[in-house]
Amino acid sequence: MFFVVFAIGLVNFVLLVAVIRRLRAHGHEGSVESTPLSLVMSSGEPHEFVATSMDGKRVDQDTISGDAVVGFFLKGCAPCRELIPDFAAEARRRRAVGETVVAVVVGNGAAETYGPLLAGSADVVAEDSVVPGQPGYHTMAAAFDVQGFPAVVQLKDGVVVDNVRDRIVPSAARV
Repeated sequence: MFFVVFAIGLVNFVLLVAVIRRLRAHGHEGSVESTPLSLVMSSGEPHEFVATSMDGKRVDQDTISGDAVVGFFLKGCAPCRELIPDFAAEARRRRAVGETVVAVVVGNGAAETYGPLLAGSADVVAEDSVVPGQPGYHTMAAAFDVQGFPAVVQLKDGVVVDNVRDRIVPSAARV
């Protein structure tokens, strides 16, 4: 019995050492420092979509065909809530120089939660769901392949050219 327990323990130890060596060998390839976090498409044209902002404006590929910034925020997301005041300030600055700014708020009640915080700084589009596979599913979150929140992209001539979320740093995080 002792030898069986010893043999199992030895095999377990050898496998553990092999896993640790493998993780160390590949540890820096997927680190945050070497690979920027991308929660949204990093380049290319968004898929076709049509939305209506909270003030009744149509939002589609044509309305963001020039220079634009689109931000995606989820209700109940603490990082989203932290980023919104700074996104709104950046949106006002960009709108003053003629850029289009759209904020997409996702989740039941997101419009009531985030709408007042973004009012006047961006065209706010409210989406109830990001669950694909529904009939007629053409939300902006799906069109931009949003994988996580918050996400902010810069468009040039209607094409995503940059993920700018990390450059809109919440005030509380500034030193």
